[in-house]
Amino acid sequence: MRSLLPVVFVVAVSIGAASAASAATAEEKCSATLQKAAGKYVKARTKVLTKCNDSLLKGKVGFNGQQGAGCRSLDGKTQDALDKIAGKLEAGVDKGCGGSGKTCQDGDALDLDDPAIGWGASGGFGGTCPGFEDELSCQFVIDDCGGAASSGDGVSDCLLCINDEAIDQALDVLYGDLDPANFAAGADPEKTRNKCQQALVKSAAKYLLAKSKIRAKCWAALDKGKAGFSSTDALGCIDGSGKTDDKIAKAEAKKIAGICKQCGGPGKGCALTIGAVAGDGLADDLDPQTEIGFGTDCPDVVLPYPPNTDCGALDDLPSGTMSDLIDSSEELVRCIDCVLDYKVDCIDRATVPHREGLPPACASMPTPTPTVTPTPTFTPTPAPGCGNNVLEVGEECDLAQGPCPGQCAPLSLGADACTCPVGTFDLSARAGADLDTGWTGIAHDQPALEGFLFPADAYGCSTGGPDTTCSFVARYQTPFFGPPLPLSTGGVAVCAVNEVFGEAIGTLDLATGAFTYDYELTSKVHSGPTVEQPCPICEGDVAVDDDIKDGTCNGGPSDGVACDSDASSPLFGETSFDCLPDPAGNIGNLPIIFKNATTGTLTETIVAGSPTCTGFGFTTAQCFCDTCDNLAATPCRTHADCTAVGATICGGRRCQSPSLNLGDPCTTSGDCDSGPCGRPGEPTKQNACASGVCSSAGGNEGVCATGPFTGTCSPAEPFRPCTTSAQCPVSGDTCSLAPRECFLDPSVVRTGTESFPDGVYAGTFCVPPTTSGTVNLTSGFPGLGTLLLPYTIGNVTVP
Repeated sequence: MRSLLPVVFVVAVSIGAASAASAATAEEKCSATLQKAAGKYVKARTKVLTKCNDSLLKGKVGFNGQQGAGCRSLDGKTQDALDKIAGKLEAGVDKGCGGSGKTCQDGDALDLDDPAIGWGASGGFGGTCPGFEDELSCQFVIDDCGGAASSGDGVSDCLLCINDEAIDQALDVLYGDLDPANFAAGADPEKTRNKCQQALVKSAAKYLLAKSKIRAKCWAALDKGKAGFSSTDALGCIDGSGKTDDKIAKAEAKKIAGICKQCGGPGKGCALTIGAVAGDGLADDLDPQTEIGFGTDCPDVVLPYPPNTDCGALDDLPSGTMSDLIDSSEELVRCIDCVLDYKVDCIDRATVPHREGLPPACASMPTPTPTVTPTPTFTPTPAPGCGNNVLEVGEECDLAQGPCPGQCAPLSLGADACTCPVGTFDLSARAGADLDTGWTGIAHDQPALEGFLFPADAYGCSTGGPDTTCSFVARYQTPFFGPPLPLSTGGVAVCAVNEVFGEAIGTLDLATGAFTYDYELTSKVHSGPTVEQPCPICEGDVAVDDDIKDGTCNGGPSDGVACDSDASSPLFGETSFDCLPDPAGNIGNLPIIFKNATTGTLTETIVAGSPTCTGFGFTTAQCFCDTCDNLAATPCRTHADCTAVGATICGGRRCQSPSLNLGDPCTTSGDCDSGPCGRPGEPTKQNACASGVCSSAGGNEGVCATGPFTGTCSPAEPFRPCTTSAQCPVSGDTCSLAPRECFLDPSVVRTGTESFPDGVYAGTFCVPPTTSGTVNLTSGFPGLGTLLLPYTIGNVTVP
């Protein structure tokens, strides 16, 4: 079910419930008509699309499209019904607010600026449609009350826009990820999971209707001048008797009971202490992630009323796991509570411009993302005859011709192509690497391996000059970029075997240390057995990489076999090509492309062709990375990366398994033969910050200043999540809280260090998703990756 934007059934309900039925003046009747017509529209639209989705999921003939808002019937009746109910709303507005002519488009229509109506320039919204959750298409200047002949900028158009946006988002989330197989007769445990999903939807809708109605009655009582009712911008409508709050609390308790009855396992109770329901433990609860299919984290919205709860922080409860995941029924229910309250409270205020303005938390304009044009790079080309196996004037060699047959520099070296090698050097990784991967920030600041990487052949240079800049080709002694790489963060461990793909080339200045490097990897990612040992290790080896196997493999299919360690991890010990992970644990072979890794400065920038983010709260923004709409799910920075491989859109949808046309670009599931239309991995975001804003922490690093705050065991096991120091098994470790890290927007800058023989190179890349949902949601894949790798140049034989 992705994130919880769901519960926006919302908009609807609250707009509709307003009951200013017995207004004494025409203006008051107009205001009541607007609210009543909107309420009827919402209920009708929800009913039509829900009926369509239920039929689609149950496999009834005559329904197609994508589950959610895209569901339609083949005979066109679904769309006809939606058009009809929209027309009813517009006709109702014309009749109630159009004056004697019963139309909003003549001079006889009621004055929107009248205090009883409040939709004009002097009202609480300043004569504009306030929008909802930064929905830009629903923010416009209102020019009349709307109606059937509206220009598209009327009050009724505003209500239609807000309600359509909210309902459709809700249906997409509620139905979009449901598996039709769950609805098959006797399909347990899927049947149990399906009942839980349906309970979430049903209980959420009932609560929304109830709270909306209760709120509307409060405003109606205030409009009628009943004693004890008042309002403020900070609190909305206030019932001095406390009965309104009591009714809302009762509706909330019913919602919790309804959810926990189907999602709380055999005990029919969730692990929470909220409302009237007592927890009975987690042992028999359905897991929100793996069994219910709930979203990965709680949406980053802040309630407009005290205590102004930040919903995005509720997935890091003191009693939870500090993992920033909805991973307990307690967090699930609290998140649903918070987001439902946000929806109702905001839409409640969106119906009373004659009373109050809309709180900034409900509809704020997003900051535009600046567009930056990248600086073009120039790659020198070889001489016209280079590579034709004919030794010509100006060439030192040509493939098998000349003084160095078989060693001639490849065409990819440009100006230094068709020359013989002048010497060699070695590259080794030093301690102090900084590896940041994914948009959640959980997988930032990971260490890399220390040890030998590759020898290289150098071309077109000499140590003493005049040209000290060598072109080089890496000559890997094995097909791997270092031995298995252990990575562990957020309680999730993986072991990556990075296999070099194609030709790795670059340049090195032997005088200054200036270094550039282009290479591609296939990162074969495997699930790690434990957080403290992601990869098999080589224990007891006397000396790293001495070709003497005096160590023993611990873990993996080679457990107990003699080994020689090839590199060292500061956290996880020594790894070896002799001690590879179990192939059965493979969760994805990820293409990783490093272009222009350098000792200079790399800037990863959001540009016009960057993909639109797909995660809740960021759908009007752009993200650094996604995947192309093709079968390979090619990682991409821009749409141009996709057209280059025969795809079309970076971040576009494609037909997914079990579609017969697997990998074809699609818009809805109707474009796919028997499978869904979607995207692999987690919906993309710019960051996982509670505020949605990544702040500078200096040194081109970003941090979520307002949280979430993550606990880890320090200093020995910073990979181990914790909430208390008692959860840290290593003596001397304490549970240390720190704000989550993030990538700065719109530019991520990484700067290397130019020095010889010790330098640091910077690299940026896009990480595609794995086949493990846990890994993707923990790290935020697909997402950006950056690397700062300290290295040493050694064994230089260039004269």
